[in-house]
Amino acid sequence: MRSFIRLLFIVCILFGACRPGMDNNEAPDRAYEKQTTELFLDKKRDAAIRFIDSVYASGNVSPLGLHNMYMFKSRYYHERQDHAHSLLYADSAIGVLRQKKLEHKYEKEFSHALLEKARIYTDLNKYDSAYDSYMEGYSFVYATGNTCYLHEFDHGIGLMLYRQYKNEEARIFFKRSFIEATACTGDDKPYYRMQELLSNIGLTYYNDSCIYFFDSCLSFIEKNTGRFHSREMEAEAKAVCLLNKGHAYEMMGRYSDAEKPMHKALDIYTAMDGKKYRSHIIRSRMALAMMYYYAKDRKKLRQVWNEIEPLLDTAIDIPLRIAGGQLRYAVYEVEGDYKSAYEALDKYVEFIDSVRRGTQKDEQAGVLQVMKNKEQEYKIELLTRDARLQRTYLGIAAIVSVLAIVILILIYTGYKRTKRSNKLISEQKTALEKSNREKNKILNIVAHDLRSPVSAVAYMAETIIEDGEDATMEPIAALKMIRTSSLSSLQLINELSVFARNEQGELSLQKTDMATVLQEAIDLQAQNAAEKKVEVKLTLPTLPVEARVDKNKMIRLVANLLHNAIKFSAPGAEVHVALQKDSEGVRFLVQDAGIGIPARLLPDLFEMFTPSGRTGTKGERSFGLGLSICRQIVEAHRGKIWVESTEGKGSTFYVQLPLV
Repeated sequence: MRSFIRLLFIVCILFGACRPGMDNNEAPDRAYEKQTTELFLDKKRDAAIRFIDSVYASGNVSPLGLHNMYMFKSRYYHERQDHAHSLLYADSAIGVLRQKKLEHKYEKEFSHALLEKARIYTDLNKYDSAYDSYMEGYSFVYATGNTCYLHEFDHGIGLMLYRQYKNEEARIFFKRSFIEATACTGDDKPYYRMQELLSNIGLTYYNDSCIYFFDSCLSFIEKNTGRFHSREMEAEAKAVCLLNKGHAYEMMGRYSDAEKPMHKALDIYTAMDGKKYRSHIIRSRMALAMMYYYAKDRKKLRQVWNEIEPLLDTAIDIPLRIAGGQLRYAVYEVEGDYKSAYEALDKYVEFIDSVRRGTQKDEQAGVLQVMKNKEQEYKIELLTRDARLQRTYLGIAAIVSVLAIVILILIYTGYKRTKRSNKLISEQKTALEKSNREKNKILNIVAHDLRSPVSAVAYMAETIIEDGEDATMEPIAALKMIRTSSLSSLQLINELSVFARNEQGELSLQKTDMATVLQEAIDLQAQNAAEKKVEVKLTLPTLPVEARVDKNKMIRLVANLLHNAIKFSAPGAEVHVALQKDSEGVRFLVQDAGIGIPARLLPDLFEMFTPSGRTGTKGERSFGLGLSICRQIVEAHRGKIWVESTEGKGSTFYVQLPLV
């Protein structure tokens, strides 16, 4: 019966008989969305999917309803780690609104879909694709002016960096996300996300700073009690903060301090619905057991293990069973029962292999299913499109044919007369479009990169003024963040100022000793090198080398290259600068042994605001202007600049200038 109803819906579309105006009837879709969301938040995932399927079983679905159905199914499969189906539904959710040009009407829903797609790619460890989806969503949300929701994308990028063990970079995005979340008002205030961000910031530290942020997380929950979706969600958030705090103490070897927060977290989970939070209870006990293992407390370890072992036998959560296998081995190993430990290890390895084989089969089946679904969708789309256009095409075919013939005749007769004019117009149009794109890119970058540090300054200042002694952040720490944000803004302004001068200014060419140029540039970067303990070594030929250059701009060029070499070098490394003269002209190089440049980034390396920009080895920011300025200076001197680099081994930048 359901298939018959869906068939009628398709026929209705093909013949244009569906009643108009249905897209505007949002009230039922919003009600269904709210009810399904409630089921998801209550961890009743299967019931949520059954409900949404029954609601839209007729097939007569609005774009918003179809988008919501795809999104819930994407999240459902994502939680089950069925990434093939999850990605398919996320793409479908995006496609529904994009095809109907409804992205801006339903901007929140559209940005949610982009965010979900980025998260799936992150879980698949496809970080380049994930970053592209995050930035597409970030740009879309920023363009809408709904800056409150930007915190979700910064939070997602932070999690992606944290998965890659880039803790310092992840911390920057977590903090920025927290600042953006504080700017939200009313029902949009993401209290659950804010406490999670405080906890995530703590996870990026390896010292006592992490305890400060975990305590800040607990304090935040206490101050905002009753503002979470439910008391249950609030309790779960508190348990996570406590477990993270316990793990932090454990990593520092402070086992007596770790025991208390871990027990509190376990008590919270135990007091809630035992069936719903069964896996959380097991994980909490396992965390406690591992703490006793590292503390070499055999008695308490055995006691907790006796509570866990019966629960693991019926567990269906594969990661939980994997962790259980590791713990079983640890218990026997610490008790000195090496025979049982070996047997446990053997079973653990066997189980891992079986999971891996099953995953490979599932992935293959998932790919085949995705291909089958895509093929079916494509066929339906072709049928629908052809049916809608067929009658229109038949009515105007003759007119189009006549117009096409007339246009071809006019183009042919006027081609020779207008060839030169068209070429000139095309060149001017291309130059104008390029100029406009660069201008828009500059404005977007300035607006984006100045907004975050200025927001941070305002937020920190407001926190110090209003919160007083109850502030969740120490005044000194806040002032340090204000200083960092201000310096970041000043750096961007300085680079833009230099860029503008290079665009408009004339060269003041003079015969110049190039050795003095290199030495003055090194002197300009001396403090920067000293702070990072990088030694800059200069190699000069025995005879003086002169070139006809604008000395100030040439010093700026060398200083920029040195700044980059120091930024991407490890503390204590060496940077080499060398000068030589040959038959082709004057050549100098700046060489480092730092992180190098991936091959995929090299083609656009000298472009303005290129995506090739990366943070330095101590988290130094890059605005994407330095190398663009270098190229402008070199080309103004009729010279060449190029780079040779191997990722992980360093980079060498060469500059060739004409002879005097």
